[in-house]
Amino acid sequence: MAVLFPVAHPIMCAIMNQVSEINLAIAVAKAGAMPSLMLYNSNNETFASDLKTNMAQFKSAVGNTDIVLCVPASFLRSAVVCDTIILCGVKFIEIFPSHADTNTFMMSRGTSPFDGTELIPTEYTNSEFLNNINFLKDAGVKILMRMVWEKQPVHPFADVLCIKGADSAGIKGSKTVKERFMQFLETHPTMPLIPYGGISSSDDVDFYINNGAAAVAVGTLFAACDDSRLSNETKNKMIEATSKDLTSLDTSGQSALVFTTADKTSADDINRTSSLVKGISSAVGHIYAGTGIDGVTTNRTAHQVVRYLSGNRAI
Repeated sequence: MAVLFPVAHPIMCAIMNQVSEINLAIAVAKAGAMPSLMLYNSNNETFASDLKTNMAQFKSAVGNTDIVLCVPASFLRSAVVCDTIILCGVKFIEIFPSHADTNTFMMSRGTSPFDGTELIPTEYTNSEFLNNINFLKDAGVKILMRMVWEKQPVHPFADVLCIKGADSAGIKGSKTVKERFMQFLETHPTMPLIPYGGISSSDDVDFYINNGAAAVAVGTLFAACDDSRLSNETKNKMIEATSKDLTSLDTSGQSALVFTTADKTSADDINRTSSLVKGISSAVGHIYAGTGIDGVTTNRTAHQVVRYLSGNRAI
């Protein structure tokens, strides 16, 4: 644990989509957990400059560069992006398929569970991608790989596996995170594992750490915290809800808390919904959430979330 994630406590923030931004990452880091950052609105041309700006702000506020950077696989075909990752001192990157491949291997399944028939993302076999991955690894960057469907292969470049399941935000699967985590413990006993989803209490954190997890990743609780950019309306709706209120979106099967009936004619598309910012006042309201929403019972700062997940032990 101390080798992979040298922070005060083995809780990693894994914030999704438009909720992720540098101010929340700073708040999480100051609370003693390892933050993640997804530059959601950057594209292949702006990613490097946006990363420099964000990491300069983070290092100035926190004093280090201990962050997990979420990067679409297609961006890693760019030498400039990879050079910037190293220049900024990023030690961990979490890779995931880009939009086209995501639609191919994940989104097109509709409401059916993962069954292993999804296509392997072609980006993970691209020669430019693989060469740059090796370049990053030679520079000491650790590669985190999301494991999101049942028969997904573990690629040789992965240093850490991020295990998702049916109780993760934005995921519809046939097994829970705990079931998949225990399965990976048997099949990949020497590989560092991080459960991604369903973390709602200190008991959940203790279960995974006691069973050998390198860290735990928490998204929903941090998305609802006071330091998150979500509107207060959205946060209050999350406080009022439980995992029983979660539903699978019709077009993707992804787990979400829906505030209103989705309007299929809306220009606000289902994966880039402005309700993440506007809250329940939006014409279409939903936020991806996992069963960790059961731990969202009151207003908390990022520091209070970390204390809550650590059982109020000193961190």
